[in-house]
Amino acid sequence: MKAILPLLLVALAAGQSCNDGTASKEANRDTVELVTEPALPKPDTRCYAWRNNKDTVLLKVTLTDTSASGDLLYNFFEKDDNNGTIQGVLRKDTLLADYTFQSEGTISVRQVAFVLSDSSAVEGYGGVDEKNGRQVFKDLSKLKFQGVGLKREPCQ
Repeated sequence: MKAILPLLLVALAAGQSCNDGTASKEANRDTVELVTEPALPKPDTRCYAWRNNKDTVLLKVTLTDTSASGDLLYNFFEKDDNNGTIQGVLRKDTLLADYTFQSEGTISVRQVAFVLSDSSAVEGYGGVDEKNGRQVFKDLSKLKFQGVGLKREPCQ
């Protein structure tokens, strides 16, 4: 009997400590505040177009925070079409992207730049160099945004 009593006390103490731990965890579970992550900005898809007689330029771009991706088409009458995708960044109101396109059966890459607003997109032009098989602007600070203005329109 004397040997059983210490075993009973040890078992009772062990059971009590388990209950205390469970009760303590349940109490903490009730007081834990849920922490929510800030919502990521929703992608903003915009479409811009310029049409003049038989010439067309179409830009569809999806902006997410500072990144941009989309499609770009140059279709000038009696010239080969340039149709491809863009992948780049948005710096304030300026889109700077690599334009990967196919023309005359050849895939090419060149840098493009557009100043975007709620109503228009104006392409930037400047000197270019070839680097690593792609055309890139020599000096981004010297780009001229005076070209044809594409007007924003609903995306289709």
